[in-house]
Amino acid sequence: MEITPRQLKAIQIVCRGFFKNDDGDPLELTDGQAEIFWSIYNPSLQRVQIMTTTQYGKSLTVALSALYTAKRRKAKVAIVAPTDKQGGIIMDYIISHLFDNEFFTKGLIDVTGIEKMRTQKTRDRLVWLDGAEIRVLTVGASNVTAKGLGVMGFHADIIIEDESSLIPDSHHSKVTRMLGGNVRKSKMVKIGNPFFRNHFYNSWHNDRFYKIFIDYKRAIAEGRLTEEFVEEQKTSGMSKEDFGVMYLVQFPDRVADDAVFEYDTVEKTKIAKDFKIDGWRVAGLDLSRGGADATVLTIFEIDDHNLRVLKQYENNETSDSIQVGNWAIDLCIENKVGILGYDALGLGGAIGDYIMNLPEVKFDVVEYKAGNKAVDNNFANIKSQLVFTLRTWSERGQVDFSMCSGQMFIDLLGLNKKRASDRSLRVVDPQDSPDYLDSLLAGLFTVWGGNKVNITVL
Repeated sequence: MEITPRQLKAIQIVCRGFFKNDDGDPLELTDGQAEIFWSIYNPSLQRVQIMTTTQYGKSLTVALSALYTAKRRKAKVAIVAPTDKQGGIIMDYIISHLFDNEFFTKGLIDVTGIEKMRTQKTRDRLVWLDGAEIRVLTVGASNVTAKGLGVMGFHADIIIEDESSLIPDSHHSKVTRMLGGNVRKSKMVKIGNPFFRNHFYNSWHNDRFYKIFIDYKRAIAEGRLTEEFVEEQKTSGMSKEDFGVMYLVQFPDRVADDAVFEYDTVEKTKIAKDFKIDGWRVAGLDLSRGGADATVLTIFEIDDHNLRVLKQYENNETSDSIQVGNWAIDLCIENKVGILGYDALGLGGAIGDYIMNLPEVKFDVVEYKAGNKAVDNNFANIKSQLVFTLRTWSERGQVDFSMCSGQMFIDLLGLNKKRASDRSLRVVDPQDSPDYLDSLLAGLFTVWGGNKVNITVL
């Protein structure tokens, strides 16, 4: 089924009649935006995937269609996003246009807070008397202990998975269960840029999905971007891989040339292994340094041949040293850990001292500082040595990360390498702190930190 010119025109007329732009004039949709709107509204399309160039107006269009569809069809619409911040983007657009036409505010429950909604845009749920509903849910993509469980128990007629590629497979599987309320009529719409070759890649190659593809060339043709702007992005320092994802709308064939981990290597670690490990139960603790950083505890087992991560925990509830220390101690005892490695930078030092001096702590506690000198002079620091050791084990199939957070794989793929002036290799972190990986490295230091391991460096 393809949209017809007549249907495109009808959608554009609807939007001009119901929605206003920032200047208060009737809102105009391009042909591509009208097709996006139609694909969400059309009940005969049960599976839809939308990939567009960045800055095309995708989120705005999805918001308009979600609002109109919910009210017109008396539907329950769930917007599911990787994080609270991302989930709020579409909802902000919905609330901004909620007041464009009284059709949308009529029957809205709890209208006493309309002015607050208009100015603060804090609502995560809109409900109407006729049963229509729009709800924002987040899967907690960085939280392995949740595994997307936060969306379980909810059902919706239409599920819109925003930035779908950033939702790990383990979490996405919980999202699909939300369709169970009415499997024959329920609908899933996946939108985003093609950052990863995960479920988002698989569905793009699934004939059941109606697909909308809009790259920067079509966006220029529709007046959404200019050639000058795109050329500026090309020369602004953006990598070829990032330009491919963001503007060409292409799934990456590989990671950047200076990446430490290749896709194939990371994919290999996701496979559950049946090897038996006769060694140590270890924990690694990485402490939050504020901002978007998380405090993460990783539990794993390891021997001379194999490594398996068992659990990863995230704590965003407190930065109090004693509370974080007690949280880590309880989990180490619960998981029968024999040794804990902790990142001693910043607050880590105080927390480590606290843990070591408690009489009930029977496991060994080891201080780890990522910038300390490596045992092997091929590496600029101990963290770089640990990372390349981990890469070698991963390449050989000696690593089982099947129970890891989806964020772990993002952390691995975000690492780059460069040569220092003395030709030693240094690992460069991604812009967002790789907290899940760093917690694992703090634990691996207790086993590998004093060893000069046979490592593949190039």
